[in-house]
Amino acid sequence: MLSRVLVGAVVLATATPSLALDVASDVRRICGAQIDSFYERELLLEAARDLGEEGRKQFRNMVRSRDVYASCALNYLAEFEDPATLLLEQQVLRDSKANVTLRAAAIAAAGRLRDSESLAFVLAAFRGRDEELFAVSAYALGELGDERGLRALRDALRGPRRFAVVRAVGVRGHAEAVPLLIRLMDDPLVESLSVVRADLTLSLARIGTTESRAAALTLFRTTGDETLRYRLAQGICSAFFELRSKTSEAVELAAIRRDMAQVGEYPGAEGCRHGGR
Repeated sequence: MLSRVLVGAVVLATATPSLALDVASDVRRICGAQIDSFYERELLLEAARDLGEEGRKQFRNMVRSRDVYASCALNYLAEFEDPATLLLEQQVLRDSKANVTLRAAAIAAAGRLRDSESLAFVLAAFRGRDEELFAVSAYALGELGDERGLRALRDALRGPRRFAVVRAVGVRGHAEAVPLLIRLMDDPLVESLSVVRADLTLSLARIGTTESRAAALTLFRTTGDETLRYRLAQGICSAFFELRSKTSEAVELAAIRRDMAQVGEYPGAEGCRHGGR
């Protein structure tokens, strides 16, 4: 199914200027395709991008008309950073009749586009009862980086849904969240559930303070599962590389490189060996 979708979309995008009807058909096939892996998602994203401006026009129309694939269309527009996305997501968030899936796509777009004007809507979704909107709004609040949103995430770390926001609070420089995350290191779920351990470790790594990096490395070294440790090595190395690229202060840069060298001793993080030099 996926290969037929891709062949049709890419051929239309590259062999002809494509009649609007043909592109509309391809856009619907792309949104209707079943995605079973990250690789397939990337292939579909490439096929959608190759449809060009006519494809984007069709995506915009799908959102405006509240088509059954409107949420898919808005997700693709946000990926493309299409100029119309900002207005479209704001219109969806102000539309009381928009369904949950479309609102979730709009909230995700608000975070991706750093749309501070939509903060109130994202906070309302985060504080609501819908679990789907709670999850996507948590990530959006982290991406927005506004102190009001970060404070809401920190408050959630003290409550029953604390592990649902652990990844979202992992924002570079979010030092206020570090003591709360470190407190969670002793929670039994961190030992028993690999996904919880991974979220906590990588969140601490991404925050990037001296204290949070040390805590991330502690969790990493005490991980017994080799498969999980390999994945964590990759994630921590990537987070430290990102941190290093945005750090100019000499002492801090040297400390980051030392931490990179430590994780670089493990399989999966060879790129961090010798401080990533």
